Amino acid sequence: MWALTRCCIITILLVYSQIHNSNATGDDQFIVAGYLPDYRSYMNINATSLHLTDVMLFSLTPEAVLHYSESSSAGCCLSEEHFTLLRKARSHKHLEQTKSRLRLLITIGGGGRSDGFGNIVTGSSSTKHQFLQGLIKICKENDFDGIDLDFENIQTLGEWKAYLQFLVQASTFLHKHNLLATVALHPGQFLPEHVCQSLDRVHVMA
Repeated sequence: MWALTRCCIITILLVYSQIHNSNATGDDQFIVAGYLPDYRSYMNINATSLHLTDVMLFSLTPEAVLHYSESSSAGCCLSEEHFTLLRKARSHKHLEQTKSRLRLLITIGGGGRSDGFGNIVTGSSSTKHQFLQGLIKICKENDFDGIDLDFENIQTLGEWKAYLQFLVQASTFLHKHNLLATVALHPGQFLPEHVCQSLDRVHVMA
């Protein structure tokens, strides 16, 4: 059963890859994106990268980002090893497919890692600015292409509304620095049209 499943996954990826290589350029590029959790870094990322256009590295906690400017270390739950692993995968993909560039994004938050998000999105302007500056610094220092925001376990309607406002603010800020802004949606979460339009992509969890 596992062999059949693996075969199906590989086949789908190859079909996606063929569509991407033959039909799409620029903004119309067919995107095949995957999440790489920090605890799955033992996988053969170089081989996998050949079938992907984007990888989201999962993940950093909001608190780690908030204090990144002060500490200059990633914090929970990523290390320099993870960043280096994906940069090498991007180089490998470029060597094998010279016209392709693997885009790398960092997920912020996620299941069990969203503590502190509420305090940031409902916090002061200076707190939000410090968080956004942390995002920029992480991407620039590690040669990543953007940020994937994933706020789960939202406690109140006020937090949700503040998060929606923050998504627009964050995407505008990231775009000014030529970085991608994406969001991951947990089942049951929905974004208004104007928020979706401000983002580069929305990743919907099954």
